[in-house]
Amino acid sequence: MFDSVLDVLRESGGPGPAGAPDAAVEALVAEREAARKAKDFARSDELRKRIEGMGVVLEDTPRGPRWTRK
Repeated sequence: MFDSVLDVLRESGGPGPAGAPDAAVEALVAEREAARKAKDFARSDELRKRIEGMGVVLEDTPRGPRWTRK
């Protein structure tokens, strides 16, 4: 949590190529995760496409989703 203040651990600095701030990506990733848990896979797929359109690579891991900038 200290990284939210110091901002030293993030792999990418600032907005990505499409100009989307990290907070917007995080919100969409969280919304997608909620859709997956609710078994709304159509919405989950729609959100994945939207996230990828922002220049983000989304990976589902056993510890939860992880994303990086392209």
